Amino acid sequence: MFTQDDLEADDAVAVLKVYWPIGQRLDDATNEWAKCHDHYPGYAPMRACLQRTLEASKAATREVPHKKMARLPCGMEIEDAHLRYIEIQIAHFTRMTEWTERNASNLEERMRDKPLAEVWTEIADKYPIDTSNGYAQIMDVERTKTLFQCGPENNVAWINKVAARLKLGPESDGGGPLRVRSSQRVLVP
Repeated sequence: MFTQDDLEADDAVAVLKVYWPIGQRLDDATNEWAKCHDHYPGYAPMRACLQRTLEASKAATREVPHKKMARLPCGMEIEDAHLRYIEIQIAHFTRMTEWTERNASNLEERMRDKPLAEVWTEIADKYPIDTSNGYAQIMDVERTKTLFQCGPENNVAWINKVAARLKLGPESDGGGPLRVRSSQRVLVP
């Protein structure tokens, strides 16, 4: 017989299987933007990279199910955290795009041999700094830490550990099976 925690875990796993890959693709695009911003000179390449990142943010929205799928608290927390992350990233990269367009002439000149990270402070227009903490905010999903068990009983089941044991990402973790903490039922990917 399944407990309420077993039902909640199954709901959370179903949600995570849909949303984790979406979030990972968006995080990959965001990380690529960080490389462009920090390391690559030239206005045109920077703008192209920014456009790819903005499009990846918008594409993530198109991948989201048309209606909420979570029914129980952990799944709802996972779903809401991902939806917030996507929304924050779209807003940030939209502001970045507007800022780079407004400051194109200043940036083109200054970025000939420098990346954006080295010249943005020279522009008088307020730079749209990202305060979202990126994909790290997804790690703040609290319910996975008490609902799931990854490895030893005292091990904290951060969402990335749960995703790794479900084989949803590049991380592989040999720390034991994923379990529902209260019932000790093993969840298989």
